Amino acid sequence: MRLGPIWIDSPFTYLHIGLLVLVFIAAMGNPNMIGNLLLDSRYRKQRYRLFTHALVHNGPMHLLFNGLTLYFFGPTLESLLPQPFGALAASLVFWTAVLGAGQYSLLFRRDRPVYLALGASGGVVGCIYFLLFLAPDLRLSLLFLPVAIPGWLFGTLFGLVSTGLMFSKKAELARVSHEGHLGGAAVGLLWALLLNSHALSQDPIRLGLLIVGALVAPLLALIYKLYRR
Repeated sequence: MRLGPIWIDSPFTYLHIGLLVLVFIAAMGNPNMIGNLLLDSRYRKQRYRLFTHALVHNGPMHLLFNGLTLYFFGPTLESLLPQPFGALAASLVFWTAVLGAGQYSLLFRRDRPVYLALGASGGVVGCIYFLLFLAPDLRLSLLFLPVAIPGWLFGTLFGLVSTGLMFSKKAELARVSHEGHLGGAAVGLLWALLLNSHALSQDPIRLGLLIVGALVAPLLALIYKLYRR
């Protein structure tokens, strides 16, 4: 087993997976700890929750899904970022995406008396979209989609479908934070645009569609929610 080189080459990925696992273990049987860390609209002045909600998960499957996704995509993201600061840059993308996920969720669901959210999905999705902007040819698939499709198409469809699902009562009852995913995705894309703006001129169609699906559509949805009567 060559754990040494893996750890050295992908410190962001393995440190964050380890952090999520440690917090999950510490929170087992301790609902007060989870309640103090999750995103809760009743405690808007506790701004730290915009970050700490990413550390707690709703059961082992929730943790496993986020951990595995980070495991598969994190090392590739780190390798594509400027070295030797790839891990720091990936951490910055992750935690600002977590912040964006929390803030977007609170804004979009401002009409709810109580809004609760937890999990690292926003940060993970932000990293994925940053990666998709850098490598739009990366092929992705889901469990129910056995055929891999180009990353730019996957990201575009995921963004558009998630935007639509935010207005679905049935999807809301499923307790999936589509708004959190989109908030994280938007921040990841904004970082990618800021650091790699030249890529858009080189690949305007595919990257433009990616931006429309996961940045423009969620922004328009938020504007609609904020200003509709």
